Amino acid sequence: MESSEIQYSNHSGSRVAIVHLPSVCGNRLVHLSQISQDGWVIRDYLAGQMLRRSPPPNPSYSLKTLADIEALVTDSEIPPYFKHEEIPDWTVYLRLRSMALLRGNAPDTGHKPDSTFGEWQPLT
Repeated sequence: MESSEIQYSNHSGSRVAIVHLPSVCGNRLVHLSQISQDGWVIRDYLAGQMLRRSPPPNPSYSLKTLADIEALVTDSEIPPYFKHEEIPDWTVYLRLRSMALLRGNAPDTGHKPDSTFGEWQPLT
């Protein structure tokens, strides 16, 4: 998808979208935030994992650019305004929205995020 087609919303200084990245995270929706000019975070609430592009000492790090990630997005939607720390709320929301996207099928929660994208870490 072109970045101009991704439905971002401004949340406390970050651009945030709910995206479908099946080649990276399987058949479920995830939370994508642009946190700086070059920095981004994918939060896969259904897998309990996150990946960042922010410099070390951050243990979760990827060399991929935001453009690399956006090119793999197959669908997007504007997110609700939850703090990213609200893990239970995001988990329920993304499970239900994934089911809607998949037309009632359960999201693929057994698929681990693609480790070739970087060092995934547990959600914090």
